[in-house]
Amino acid sequence: MVTIKDVAKEAGVSASTVSYYLKGGESVSSHTARKIRTAVKKLGYTRNTSAQSLRYGKTYAISIGVHELDIPYFFSKFNSVAIPIVEEKGYRGNVFQTGIKASSVEKALRRISDQPCDGLILGSTKLPVRRIIEISKNKPTVLLDDCSREPILDTVNTANSEGAYVAVSHLIGLGCSNIAMIGVDLRKTAHEDSDPTIQSLRCMGAMKALRESGLPVYESLIINSRNLSVDEGLSAAHRLVKAHVPFDGLFCASDAVAFGAIRGLVDCGYSVPADVKVIGMDGISLNPYAIPSISSVEIDMHDFAEKTVDMLISRISGEYQGPARRVNARYSLVERESTQTAGR
Repeated sequence: MVTIKDVAKEAGVSASTVSYYLKGGESVSSHTARKIRTAVKKLGYTRNTSAQSLRYGKTYAISIGVHELDIPYFFSKFNSVAIPIVEEKGYRGNVFQTGIKASSVEKALRRISDQPCDGLILGSTKLPVRRIIEISKNKPTVLLDDCSREPILDTVNTANSEGAYVAVSHLIGLGCSNIAMIGVDLRKTAHEDSDPTIQSLRCMGAMKALRESGLPVYESLIINSRNLSVDEGLSAAHRLVKAHVPFDGLFCASDAVAFGAIRGLVDCGYSVPADVKVIGMDGISLNPYAIPSISSVEIDMHDFAEKTVDMLISRISGEYQGPARRVNARYSLVERESTQTAGR
């Protein structure tokens, strides 16, 4: 049976470092973490959860609640990356579909909480955070993209405002001067007394890029959307064209919206990127295969998942017992055909 000492020897580090990393320790360098993960995978190390469950009264199970399981979008991609990381840390991952409406999330969360697990990872939801704490019976929990002004639970966020700023700055740098937005929430940005949302934060980042470049923000080119789906992108693009306001760049608040928007623009006789340059956000797996392939501000999904799992395990193990934390996942601009100019 492979032990922590075997992993330590293979990785060239101390057994205590391996143990600390597997417990969710956050101060291990990325280089050391990579060596440990490689050694774990090479040796096939697994924690003896049955024995440790009896000894410590823990299940070594983590429940992950995501919006959808059957579509290749953001949270399904998160799930595919997070589960191997959970397993590398010696835990078992159980995945549940929650939906996004408060009622469906509450129902799913009750079901999840009835299952034996040591902690929860939960995708962004309209269910109030204090309600989540109550239903989960105060289990260690990490939220994904919770936008509360003051975090109550640990949360790992995508670069909502910052990423949108980079995306729109990219369009501006390519010469776009009339930039439309789909999938955002302009209405929410006006209510400073309420918590922002993913869509309002992305709207604010996009508008900041426009204003800093001296370009106008045309409210007639901003389509507030109910969600970040392909269908929403398609219908919003049709509405945008019917408004008869010229635009040469389009920021979509998610890649799924960008997929639908490009189809909508083509339906209306537009060519992408010749007539309109389009960029999305998130970095879903289908981006390179679209026609045209979709430029995006892509979230580093491994970084996003690893920070989430490490944060949760540090709570479960007791390594961290301080106030709620909020960290951001890394991101990068990936330019593809939807924003490329002729000859590039």
